[in-house]
Amino acid sequence: MKKFTKCLAVLSSAILAGSTGFMSVSAGTTETIFMQENGCVSNLHKNYPVKQTVETNYKGILVTMPDNEAPTAEELEMENCEITPYSSDETTFITLGGMWQNGLHYGGSITKPAGDDWTYFVSSESMTEEDAVELLKKLKIRGVISSGEVFYETYISNSEMYAKYDTISVTVYCNSQVENPSISHEPAEEDKSLYGFAEISKSFSINSVTIGNSPYYPTSYINYEISFDHDKYTDNIWSLYEEFKLIFDEIKENNSEDEIFEAVDVEWLAPLSSVELQNGLYSVEPMWGDATNDDVVNLYDAIEISKYIMNISDIDEDTVLLADINRDGKTDIYDAIEVAKCIMEK
Repeated sequence: MKKFTKCLAVLSSAILAGSTGFMSVSAGTTETIFMQENGCVSNLHKNYPVKQTVETNYKGILVTMPDNEAPTAEELEMENCEITPYSSDETTFITLGGMWQNGLHYGGSITKPAGDDWTYFVSSESMTEEDAVELLKKLKIRGVISSGEVFYETYISNSEMYAKYDTISVTVYCNSQVENPSISHEPAEEDKSLYGFAEISKSFSINSVTIGNSPYYPTSYINYEISFDHDKYTDNIWSLYEEFKLIFDEIKENNSEDEIFEAVDVEWLAPLSSVELQNGLYSVEPMWGDATNDDVVNLYDAIEISKYIMNISDIDEDTVLLADINRDGKTDIYDAIEVAKCIMEK
């Protein structure tokens, strides 16, 4: 007990700190708007707003085995899975959730698999993205695999803001359908005042308005054709977009509680570039030292390890392995001290 008391005294001097862990990427679609310079996306224009859409689809996992043998479904604790050899030479890897600008890709980070003879692609219709992350953590903790990554297919497309010579199209999307067919007409004062658009955007004039249902959008819409001073923005259409963005932000703020209002945006011309299929992945690494299984390594983990050593805490076998932060094959007082040292170094 003296040993335990002394250990607690050492640990209590540590300062609680933030968590450490692995990067997480979720499947889905993200949109990023940035300014293209010198035609990096389109050769037509420079200083134009570009919307980059990145669609990320979860496909399965990559595992590298430590024993130079192909994994089995039993080893991976999976049912109805397909296991095939994989080489990283087969594809190009990019960062996920970032964007291309001036020929460079910004954002995120990437882990490229070793791609040796013992890396395998594993897929199963019953394994979700969340299941894959938890499975890889467990397999890594138990030493079944030497490395594990979640594998994604990522589609990237770019579109440019559609600004004609002196007009631009702006659409307000609504959450409800209207019964009448689409109509286009010279805007009446009540049309201009919808959602306060005319009052907010006094530096622009509304030429026409179209109100109706969209075959591509499950709502009704209000489309404005708006004039702008082309000479003012000839060399920098990005500044025009920035002005509209300020207007849009105010409209969203003023109508955030309106159940019908959904979104407002300019028209985008897509695709400017062919849709690119890239493959990307991120490495899953257990949070070594997390004896409390709360995805945070802090003083409580050091205390939990100390309690386990003194046989006054009952934690499962996987958690005991996870608590071995110095990876020497045993969970002991040195792991508790190492956790405390990590906290104090933050």
